[in-house]
Amino acid sequence: MPAVEMEGNQETENSWKNVKTIGKGTFGFVELWVNEETLEELALKQIQIAQECKPNIVSMWKKEIEIMKKLDHRNIIRVRDTPAELKQLERVYPILAMEYCSLGNLRKDLSRSYCGFSEANVLHFTKDISAAVAYLHTQQIVHRDIKPENIVLKEIDNKVVYKLIDLGYAKDLNQGSVCKSFVGTLIYVAPELYRKEQYTHTADYWSLGTVIFEIITGYQPFLPTYSPVKWYEEVNKKKDDHISVQCMPDRSIHFSSELPKCIKLCSPLKQSFEKWLKTMLLWDADARGNDSKEKSSKQWCFQQLEKILESQILRIYHVTKNNLLCYMLEPDQRIDAIQNIISMEADVPSNEQIIIKGDGQIIDRRQFAKDFLSDNDEVSLFLLDKRNLNGKPDYNTHTKYPEQLQVILGNANNKLNNYEPKRLFAETLYFCKNLEEKSRRLIQSVAACRKSLAIDNKQFLSDKARPCDIKPQIYRKADIRSKSLQLNKRKFKSLKLKPPETYNDVIDGWSKMISELEEIKSFVRQSEATEEVDFSSNKSTSFNERYETLKNIVEDLNELYTSMNFTEATVGTVQEDVKDLVENCIAEWEALFEECHSYRISLNSSWVSFFNTSKQLQEKNNRIESLREEEISYFWKLIEAVVPKDEQSMCSPIQECTPSFSSITNSLKLINDNKLLHDDFEMLVADFPAFPDLSFN
Repeated sequence: MPAVEMEGNQETENSWKNVKTIGKGTFGFVELWVNEETLEELALKQIQIAQECKPNIVSMWKKEIEIMKKLDHRNIIRVRDTPAELKQLERVYPILAMEYCSLGNLRKDLSRSYCGFSEANVLHFTKDISAAVAYLHTQQIVHRDIKPENIVLKEIDNKVVYKLIDLGYAKDLNQGSVCKSFVGTLIYVAPELYRKEQYTHTADYWSLGTVIFEIITGYQPFLPTYSPVKWYEEVNKKKDDHISVQCMPDRSIHFSSELPKCIKLCSPLKQSFEKWLKTMLLWDADARGNDSKEKSSKQWCFQQLEKILESQILRIYHVTKNNLLCYMLEPDQRIDAIQNIISMEADVPSNEQIIIKGDGQIIDRRQFAKDFLSDNDEVSLFLLDKRNLNGKPDYNTHTKYPEQLQVILGNANNKLNNYEPKRLFAETLYFCKNLEEKSRRLIQSVAACRKSLAIDNKQFLSDKARPCDIKPQIYRKADIRSKSLQLNKRKFKSLKLKPPETYNDVIDGWSKMISELEEIKSFVRQSEATEEVDFSSNKSTSFNERYETLKNIVEDLNELYTSMNFTEATVGTVQEDVKDLVENCIAEWEALFEECHSYRISLNSSWVSFFNTSKQLQEKNNRIESLREEEISYFWKLIEAVVPKDEQSMCSPIQECTPSFSSITNSLKLINDNKLLHDDFEMLVADFPAFPDLSFN
């Protein structure tokens, strides 16, 4: 059995094993102990005994244990009972047994990230740690040392949980509403601590805002490399709405009231966090964390943060513009309201918008927008502009790349001195990762468009006869009608009927009808090349292969970023190491961009051509039917010209009814019985051709 070392080199047998030291400070250290029988893990915090501790250190240590034992919150490190076998470790000073968080601290995660955390992780972290700080304040405790090193990660039920640790500097406000001691880590402490003024829980607001700014952006907001005196001198110049003060490569000081562009938050959340950070990073401690109209509400900042964390973001991919539209939803907001916003912000009128789901279904504008929310930052809807369905986004591969990428590619060497190596690499990696995400969304949008066209095609063919089936019938109908009219024209032309005006009108009318029928036959022949579009097959396999290639390039860039020693790197070495990978990434993106949009446009064009041809064939078929009726009307015109007026009254007027086969037969019988008719018309009756079959289909 392993032994526990005791003061004076004594040992005692037990099942606990000291695995490693997981943290060490000026006055104390933390070790990981594991029970070899139960596999229970504990983090044991102790004070160094190699040298005698000052009374204030011992007092602070005992105070930390006292505070920790009375706290009970999911996002604050939990105290455990010290096992009996390990109590012998207490020696002179007490020890603190805590749950072990195996995933390390926040600083470790920040060092591996570029341009801050993902949107989902920002929200997750903010929810956990703000809950911990709010809980401490309800317990009348101010932490006074909130920083990445004092935030640890633990996996619980397959989910990472962030926990606040190290309350060594915590102050119980029950002892007084204000504190005056100077404690905490300089980069994260509030300005009033520099001034050694009285402070309250609002000092934690500054620290919390600073840490959240860092996880969003990947860097600290206020001159982290400056000495305290110089830091105070420069940051003191910031205005109330400034949320960062940065030293630029040319040594100038830049004040900003906005979060940088290279972050992973969508636009609505970016704006919300900017507004919130402006209250948390106020220089005035009394106003900090509170709305100017609600200064009495000490928990206002947490109430506002809760609203941000509970906000619902609808994400729509604008296919024909190749960009992402994000909207923070109001309660019970409908799609038509979102369409009105799109019409103003994206310059696509509501009546020109087609919004489809991933399965290709067109959504109903009366539906609730919340019904289309997706998990994390996934796109749930796709927007098409009716005015530009066959348009490709204007994408100039040289002018739209940001300056830092031009530096990497060697197109802006005169800008080399404008960048710090790590920031340059981080923003380049951010850009390439953004291309990867755009590629994924582009492939999804093409798949959605293909499915939508397939649905339209199925519905269209369910209501209409298939063009391939009706083409032969239409051609045969047109051919029979044309030949019949040509026969009639030849026979009637040889008869030279009177009166000539009526005769000429009939011949001219039939000639026009014959020409139109021949044009219909020609159209049908030419439409043979227009076949139905096959929507069952798609090019997703080839698209996905190119996407995987691009994704692997980005992973290589990420590995290079995490392994690079930036203390020795220069802009030149970064440029040299990543240029080829960046060029390959851009090449894959541009190829995928071209292939996806070309395929989408080709599908749409083929479908539109097929649809239009199908409609025209239906129209041609209907026209043949109407021409048959016109042919009959010309016979009636001849009859009206030769039948006496008193006999015409026995027939139904042509303008009041459509002639039937029986009415025509009766009329011809009248003509045959009338002895006063012209001899030429008797010849017409004798040679009258068989009337077209009205039952023909």
